[in-house]
Amino acid sequence: KVRSLKPSPVGINSRDLRDFSVDMLVPLALKDKIDWEADLIYESGIGSRSDAVYAFSSGFKGILTGESVIKNRGLASVYKDAFYSMRESGKDPDNYFWNRIFSSRGERPLVKICGITNRRDCRAAKEAGADMIGMVFAPSVREADIHLPEKLFDINIPKVAVVVNPDDYLMDILNSYYKKGLIDAIQFSGDEEPSFTSSLEIPFYKTLRVRDENDYEGHEKYHSVRILVDSHSKGSYGGSGKKVSDSLLSGIKEKAKGKLWLAGGISCENVIEIIEEYSPELFDVSSSLEVAPGKKDHDKMDFFIHIVKGTKR
Repeated sequence: KVRSLKPSPVGINSRDLRDFSVDMLVPLALKDKIDWEADLIYESGIGSRSDAVYAFSSGFKGILTGESVIKNRGLASVYKDAFYSMRESGKDPDNYFWNRIFSSRGERPLVKICGITNRRDCRAAKEAGADMIGMVFAPSVREADIHLPEKLFDINIPKVAVVVNPDDYLMDILNSYYKKGLIDAIQFSGDEEPSFTSSLEIPFYKTLRVRDENDYEGHEKYHSVRILVDSHSKGSYGGSGKKVSDSLLSGIKEKAKGKLWLAGGISCENVIEIIEEYSPELFDVSSSLEVAPGKKDHDKMDFFIHIVKGTKR
């Protein structure tokens, strides 16, 4: 409607004014439709430094914010600092994690192949058409060598570091990898406090291991663009291979409002049924596509991604 006017700047709202829900990825989808010279402004949903970093890293020249700054006036300088920090980083927005995976989503679910421990499996995942891979840097039968990102530097696929309650030493390493372009994002799969992620400059998302719907409540407090839902297993932070119960998923689906990222117990045998019932935006798959823990079955990966690519959400 505004194309004939070719206005600059152009504000794109993450808030749906029909129900006031926020989807932080909507402005990224809509900005590609602006086919004239314009300074893009990211509107609404900004409540922390990491939110501002996300907006500026995505290619927006400014942000429109009200409530968060009214409640905490000190955030104005925090947002300003985030702007200059991102401008000085010189990173290309087109290579930014959220731009890369969102632009490739289309109408089918995304696929993340997790538990990658070697170069051969990473290359096979890319050739099969996976949207991203995950490397686990936490105690696990699928734990990757900390130097693995250096060995995968030339395989062009978004790479996610999966961590559980990481200490400063590990975060320093991952920060270094991110600056060198060796990883693209972090998946936090432990008991991290929301404040832990509020100032990050690395793209990230949070995993919630759910036993009931209350475990999903308050997911917005993590300032996570997406939440990965996994099954809860006592004494484990993931990789159980157990599917979240149907009764629980039905309730979470409504709360997720079409933004469901799902892990746990997903396989070639049940993926079509899950798509038809829950329309997830992303599948995180690991153990069902292995010949042994940490070693992928390339034929199964090919078949799984073939199935997903042939379906629509």
